[in-house]
Amino acid sequence: MLGDPKVNKHIHILENIDDGTLGWLYENALATAYPSLYEGWGLPVGESLAYGKICLASNASSIKEIAPEITDLIDPFDRRRWASMIRHYAGSASARARREQMIRDTFVSTSWQETTRQIIDALSHPTMKQPARAYNLGDIANVTRDGDGRHYLGSGWYQREKWGCWAKQINPSLRLKFVHAPDEELVLSVLAKVLKPADASRRYDVRVNGTVVATWCFPPVASAGAEGQQVLLQRAVIPASLATSASEMTIEFIADRLTPVREVSPATVDRRSLGLGLVTFLIEAGSRMGDTAVLLSTRQPVRDALGAGPTLDLPRMLTDSRHRPSPMMDDWIRDLAHIRRFGAPLGTDGTAAVNGSVILALGLARVRFDRDLTISLIVDAPAATSGQALTIGVFVNDRWLQSIVLDSYAAVQFDIVVPRAMVTEFDPLNLSLLASGKPGTAPAFIVSALRLGQGMVLSSERRVMLATDQSLAIGIAPHRQLPPINMLDGGWYGVEDECLWSIAQQGRLRFAVSPAKRTALAIELEMDRIASGRDDDRIDIVTTEGNTVASVAFPPDRPGVRKVIVPIALEDDGSSVIELGLVPNNPAWPSRTDPAADPRRLGVRLLSISPIEFRCSEANRELVPAAPGDLPVRLLEGWHKIEEAGAWSDAPIARVAFHVEKDAQALVVVGTLRPDVAAEATVAITIAVDDGPDETMWIEPKDGSDYSLTLPPLSVGVHTIAISGIEPHSLHELGFSEDRRALGIWLSAIRREPQRDVAMAEIVGDAITSVV
Repeated sequence: MLGDPKVNKHIHILENIDDGTLGWLYENALATAYPSLYEGWGLPVGESLAYGKICLASNASSIKEIAPEITDLIDPFDRRRWASMIRHYAGSASARARREQMIRDTFVSTSWQETTRQIIDALSHPTMKQPARAYNLGDIANVTRDGDGRHYLGSGWYQREKWGCWAKQINPSLRLKFVHAPDEELVLSVLAKVLKPADASRRYDVRVNGTVVATWCFPPVASAGAEGQQVLLQRAVIPASLATSASEMTIEFIADRLTPVREVSPATVDRRSLGLGLVTFLIEAGSRMGDTAVLLSTRQPVRDALGAGPTLDLPRMLTDSRHRPSPMMDDWIRDLAHIRRFGAPLGTDGTAAVNGSVILALGLARVRFDRDLTISLIVDAPAATSGQALTIGVFVNDRWLQSIVLDSYAAVQFDIVVPRAMVTEFDPLNLSLLASGKPGTAPAFIVSALRLGQGMVLSSERRVMLATDQSLAIGIAPHRQLPPINMLDGGWYGVEDECLWSIAQQGRLRFAVSPAKRTALAIELEMDRIASGRDDDRIDIVTTEGNTVASVAFPPDRPGVRKVIVPIALEDDGSSVIELGLVPNNPAWPSRTDPAADPRRLGVRLLSISPIEFRCSEANRELVPAAPGDLPVRLLEGWHKIEEAGAWSDAPIARVAFHVEKDAQALVVVGTLRPDVAAEATVAITIAVDDGPDETMWIEPKDGSDYSLTLPPLSVGVHTIAISGIEPHSLHELGFSEDRRALGIWLSAIRREPQRDVAMAEIVGDAITSVV
């Protein structure tokens, strides 16, 4: 008020005045105003009435109990009513006279001697303890101004407000008795505010009937400023020994200290010191506990108390705070900044050890307390080798749990099982990773991603179903699609414009396909990787059991995107569940050779996923055969768009995939040579089956441009062939037509020749022969 030029000339603040001056002020006042939010009694109200003066007073706390008939009681937040009443009495001498006469006729002053006598008399009588109110397990008790949870408030609380109530003591309490005696451990869930400066910490011990059952810690956060307005979800386990042994329960929230409001907001007029700010609490049987954040978000009184609109993601707001971020269960997270307490950021993904250490604080608001917790980490040690392995000690809440060993620079997933007893004792759970040995200048290890799991999600609940005519082109660009989050298992970075990178060798896919008919089924994966400089770079497609079901090579002379066909087995119901890992050998992320480069552990660059049925179908023109007896063919890389009767290659090497229905089937590749090639005396064409060795054959075109190439006998299943030997050129430049495309060789079909089928046992050698 002193700094407000509109009122500072009219308002005078008097301090440290003596009794004589105070009496003079009362005697000469038109009226008194007492807009207090809370008082233990409100002595100035009685003093004003004792002088026969009108008193405009707050209707909050105990003030309204002093002399309600002759006190003008007003809501302390109703500014218009205060202004109206002050103007009324200030401007009407007759109104003042009538009200003052009523005060003189009615008010009876109580002397200090009488007050003393009443106190002594009250103390001479035995005190009566307020009985605890009955509570049904599972009830949500709101302690807001209009909530029914007020009956459970014990000592140590300020007056209830619209959102809830603040604690005024170090150890505020709840008191209750259960309608039905519990026969197992219980879980206490609390929605509450914590008032503290951002750079300070607070600690609360939860004590039940004199026994501490949990500790809640609110550490400093990086940003400066005030905290306290965000409502958080805290939980604690009440052991069965406590839950079943007493008819009544007293729950205390014991703070390490109260926080003066002025310490957080220096300009405030609020002189209180506050502890926990309670909104809602819930006690439920441990075996019946679900996702409490979701449960509370469905209750309209809770949303009203928090001012949460219908579109607000309340479960996330309650659990994903700066104080105690609680990761969603079963979701991999890469941005560890909000849970990192010690370590260095690794770009926007992951964290690097500092002095051989990483410390993470994991909120437990989404965790069940009736089972163990598995923390999965993707970790790599840049300098580790088989001869110089790195050992990392894993500590939970400052207690050693296990060690993990890295004997190469490859990124590895480790699963850390935290026993149930350790999960329930401290929130947040502090996970410390400490490398042994002398710290070096480079990070001893990198944590790229983290996931919490408790084995609660069934595989069927996480499967994404793809149709066989549904190709998923991955990316955030307008013409591409975001992959469903449940499809991405293991470690993946964020989706980019036209691709998705795996974290080193840890990228996994999980989805299901339901083909229209029981036929040959496969998955086409369009991928790329960073070259290591070695000749044997490849990507292996492996099952959850570690079996390699497909591979695609990336030789140095043929860089770029490759497609791999992965055969898929059908279940009895005709569907197929796919769980595959994409594993590049020779990991070669950019920062391995250039420390200033992209720090991410880039593994496989995934561009698209396409389920394939190898059958004739108008829905998939790429598999439509040209004539009866032709196999459905899937064009991989190196081709122009398919035309009515075939396709031209547009690269020096072009690959196709097809399905063989029975062993030792005779297959012939048929097509047409470009006119300038057909004019040559002999033409060399190279074919490699299933990424095997190249086999070169010579064709003598003679009178025509058609060619046919006989493949070696193949087993049942999906196979690929790579055709090379003819460099693409434009027919326009060659003077044959107006077609300006670069064309190589024309593929018409891969044809069965039943009359040439032979038994596999009779085949000698597998050399490719030519048919002119």
